[in-house]
This record gives sequence, structure tokens and C-alpha cells, in this order.
Amino acid sequence: MNKKLPVHFPPISDCYSTDASITSILQAFDVYNPDLFLNRLYLFKKSNNVMKFATVQKNFNYEILDYNNNDIIDQVIEKLILNKYVFLYLDHFYINGSERYLKKHFAHDFSFIYGFDTNTETLFCADNFINGKYINLEVSYQDIILARRAIENSDIFSKNKNIVCFTYEGSTGILNNELVRTIFEDFLDGDYKQIMKLNPCFLTDNIFGFSHGQNCQINNCDFGINIYKWLYEEIEKNVNNEKFLDIRPFHLLCNRQTILKHLIMFWKSHNILNDRFYKLYEIIEAQVECSFIIRNLVIKYNLLKKENIGKNILNRLSKIEDVERRFLNEILSTKEIWRNFAG
Repeated sequence: MNKKLPVHFPPISDCYSTDASITSILQAFDVYNPDLFLNRLYLFKKSNNVMKFATVQKNFNYEILDYNNNDIIDQVIEKLILNKYVFLYLDHFYINGSERYLKKHFAHDFSFIYGFDTNTETLFCADNFINGKYINLEVSYQDIILARRAIENSDIFSKNKNIVCFTYEGSTGILNNELVRTIFEDFLDGDYKQIMKLNPCFLTDNIFGFSHGQNCQINNCDFGINIYKWLYEEIEKNVNNEKFLDIRPFHLLCNRQTILKHLIMFWKSHNILNDRFYKLYEIIEAQVECSFIIRNLVIKYNLLKKENIGKNILNRLSKIEDVERRFLNEILSTKEIWRNFAG
């Protein structure tokens, strides 16, 4: 017996593995799925200097299971048969195919299980298994049992014992454009007040819509367009001291620009934008390309630690910010987007 639930690889949002997993589910049902957009249009920097997408619209189609290592395989298969995607922490040390296999213990985020094959005794999984890249693997039952047992028997991973099941039956095809406008307005103003009204807990909510337990304070965060100022400061500080640049914020910028491109394509598929489409598409296509160049320059800088590479990153990032301001203002002034829209 075997079964695979619908997934789409590669997902357009893949900086963090759980976000990538949810995105791969949503895209499997519709590559321009409106459910993709609301929780992936607003970026903010948390108190711990980690950049994230804000959860604006909570999704309650999940359940948290009691963990029981003795029947983990049966438990997972039972949920998959019921069309429930499974998210659980696994120690990559025991996952054959991971770069950390028998080398290093690691369980930073949820691993994703979307299928099984009882003939080969494998589960179909996805996670940031190699070089931080989100990929899918077939993992043996035995590896899963060992990887899960390590989580449940370790004090190091004591907070990572949840098993989450996520159910998705497809979108209505309708995008709440009023909320999109609200998100863009807050982003452009570097504000959070309207976002806070939509979800007062967005600072501490994870991608599923429940708290990840971290303590985030408003006065230690940067919101919307202000993330660029924070990035400039981080780049200058680290380049001046010949320190590594965290690649994740730059990868997240790539994800954001790609998501904006999908939003433009979604509006086009619903006969919105008319002649404005070509102008907006050209702008965002260039932004996507530029954001990937910046990310690659960050990788190059981390290898060489050369000051001129850091300056190049700053110059290109400044252009990205400038174009983004003009792009969002162009969208907000495009009246046909904000007329009554029924999908």
C-alpha cells in the first residue's frame, strides 16, 4: 500500500522548512493559490534579529497530537490515510540522505511527511536536509523511529516534541483584496497597527497560527519597509568586522519578491490589471533577479570577506528598496485592483 498527498516542489517560499512545507501544500492545489499571499506579504524583524513573514490570517486546520514513540509509524500512516499532512521534529543525525547523517544532531524545525509506502517501508519527507536547502527524501521506517526517539529522549530537544497534523482541502479561489491593501499600506509605512488588528499575536505566532513560545517585544522589532534599514546596519557592522552575514534574511527577500510576482500573475489570471500588468510584471521580474543576485553576493562575501563585495550588496539592496517603494505605490494607486473582486 502506498499514498502521497498533493505537494508541489519546489515551493516559492523555502527559507524556513515549515513555511516551505505549507507552501508546497498550497501550491499543489493552485500554483497561484490566494491562501499563499496574506501570510507572506509582510516581513518584520523579531527581537532576536530573525526576519519572518507575519501570520496575518490564522489557519485553524491543524491538530497537535500526543507523542508516542512506540507507534510513531502507525500514527503517521493513520493520519496520512485521513489526508492529514504530518509535521514533527526529527533528529537529522539518523536520516540517511541528510548531510548531518551520523555526523551532527540537528532538529531546528518541523520535518514534513506527506506520504508512505508499506512495500518499501519508507515515508516521503521534506526538510532542509542538505546545505540548508529544502529537499524531499524517502526515509526508512527505522530511520524515522531512531530520529524521533532521539527527540523524545533528549533534554536538548525537550521543547520540540509536538506532532502537528495539517489539513487542507483547497482554496475558494477568492483573495481578500481589502486585506492585501491593508498589509501593503502597513508595509510601506513601516507600521504594524493594522496588522496588529488582524492578528494581535502575530509577533509570536508561527506559520500554523499558534505561538512558538518566543518573547517578542514591539520596541525591539523592525516592521515592513524598515527591515531595509536594519539590513544596512547589519551589513555594515559585519563587513567592517569581517564577520559572516546571515544568509536567511536575503533568502527571505528572494521569497518575498517571488511571492509578489505570483500575486501579479494571480491578478492577471482573474482579468485584473489590464495594461498595467506588463509594467508591474517587468518591475517585479527585475526585482526577483536582483534579489537572487544579492543573495549570491552574500554567499560570495561569506567565502571571501572582501569589503567591496559588501559595498556591492549595500548598493543593490538600496535599489531593491527604492524600486519596492515605487512598486507598492504603483499597486496602491491602481484602482482596478481594489474594486469589488469576487475571484
